[in-house]
Amino acid sequence: MLLQTDVLVIGSGVAGAMALRKAQDRGLRTMGLTRGLGASAYSSGKVDAFAISDEVQQAFLSLTQELRYLPSTLAVREDGHLVSAMLVQASHFVDFDRVRPDSLVGVMDFSGMPSFHAAPVCRMLESHGFRAVPIRAAVSPQSGCWKSFREFARAFEDPDFVDECLDKMVGALNLLPKKPAHVFVPAIFGSRDSPLVFLRSIQMRTDIPCSELLGASFSIPGVRLSQILERGFERAKVARFELKDGKIERVRLSDGRVVEPKALILATGRYLSGGFEDQEAIFELPIVGDSFERQGLRVNERQQPLDRFGRLFATNLFAAGSSIGGYDPKVDGGMARAMASGYRAGELC
Repeated sequence: MLLQTDVLVIGSGVAGAMALRKAQDRGLRTMGLTRGLGASAYSSGKVDAFAISDEVQQAFLSLTQELRYLPSTLAVREDGHLVSAMLVQASHFVDFDRVRPDSLVGVMDFSGMPSFHAAPVCRMLESHGFRAVPIRAAVSPQSGCWKSFREFARAFEDPDFVDECLDKMVGALNLLPKKPAHVFVPAIFGSRDSPLVFLRSIQMRTDIPCSELLGASFSIPGVRLSQILERGFERAKVARFELKDGKIERVRLSDGRVVEPKALILATGRYLSGGFEDQEAIFELPIVGDSFERQGLRVNERQQPLDRFGRLFATNLFAAGSSIGGYDPKVDGGMARAMASGYRAGELC
């Protein structure tokens, strides 16, 4: 089967999803390919502090509206550390104008969740000036315990279990001798949808605001984000491509289909998401960088990859996200940079 499209986006992470949306907004025919959950699934789900335009930010908020991202300069990680942020999912939002250092806050854990303990988180919060108290809810599976956050998240898809959690968490909060200004819970309440309604139900019954702690690598909020970004993408891999006269004319997919794109956007990420091996995994582009954290593709001012001789690889190929080298996503605004470069690739292609 021969398919024709204006823009073929490869990779469904933040950069790829932003590129696809921008190209669609321009009225272009698009096709998106993904091999599965992108690197955003391995993130906390927050957007790091980094200077981006209001236009890019609004495009991201529109793309992820189910998660209701909100501006926030701070967030609380699952180990109790305060970390900087630009945007957080609404389930993570804390009103730090009201919850100030020296406020009484609670951290809730669960009898059936041995992988998360409230006490160490409380100690870290106390080091930031809060008065923190651990709270335990008697929630556990019939088998004894959940081995991981993901097991709990899967159980949370059962409406009866949701009701049980709500009742037992409310019960534990109502037993407290003094009402905290805020309660933090681990980010485990389902990987499909935002738990905001659930958290607000707790607040309605206790008058105590609750929010999820930021997860670590491969967090449940990261999976929520990744699944939303993946919409509009097809599960397929690039098996071969035809390069003629400096232009990629055809791409053969792993399922046998052939695509003739006018432009391509490469947003497959680095090693974690399978975008890089010894070299870039699809077009065998060279990987450059003065350190492992900053490795990536060398591109021109139009985000077009260069070959090992510094020449343009293909006139219709663009790169976006962490595929582009020269910065460390962990310290230089990884997700925000991906948003900006994906949006720009969707403009340039």
